[in-house]
Amino acid sequence: MLTGIFAALSSAAIFLVLHVVIFHYLRPKRHFRSIVLTFLGCIPVYTVLFMVFADSFAAHYFLNGLVLFLFLFLGYCQFYFIVDRSVSVRIMIEIENSKEKRLTEKQIQDVYSLEGMMARRLQHMDDGGYIRIDSGAYLNTRKGQLEARLFDWLKSLLQVGPGG
Repeated sequence: MLTGIFAALSSAAIFLVLHVVIFHYLRPKRHFRSIVLTFLGCIPVYTVLFMVFADSFAAHYFLNGLVLFLFLFLGYCQFYFIVDRSVSVRIMIEIENSKEKRLTEKQIQDVYSLEGMMARRLQHMDDGGYIRIDSGAYLNTRKGQLEARLFDWLKSLLQVGPGG
C-alpha cells in the first residue's frame, strides 16, 4: 500500500538531484523544458522503484503513487518559478547583498531596472518558443497565441484584471 508513496517520494528526490546536476553542469537554455523532460525521464524510475518494492502489482497503488509524483512535480514547479522569477525575492536578495544591508528605492531601481527585468522576461519567452522577433517587434508564436488566449480567458473568468 505504501509502495506507491515510497516510489513517488524517492522519484521526486532523484528528480531534484538530477535537476540540480543538469542546471549546474549542462546549463540548459530552455529551463522549463529541461525541468519537464527531467520529470518525464523520472517516470520510468518511478515505475522501476514501484516494481522492485511492490509485493504484487496493484494498478490503483501504482496510479496513486504516480499521481502523488505528478503533484510533487507541480508543487516544485511553483517553488522553482518563485525562486527564478519573483520580483519581491529578487529585491530582498539585492538588499541583503548590499554593503550596508539597506537600499533606497532609487538604489533598488539602479540594481534591478525595469528594462533589465523586461529584457530577461522577453528572452525567457523567446527561449520558450512563446514569442519571436520580426523586424524589431515581438510577435506571439502559435504556442504564445494559445497560451495568451487561455490566460486571458482565465483572468476574465476569475476577474483578476490585467496583472503583471
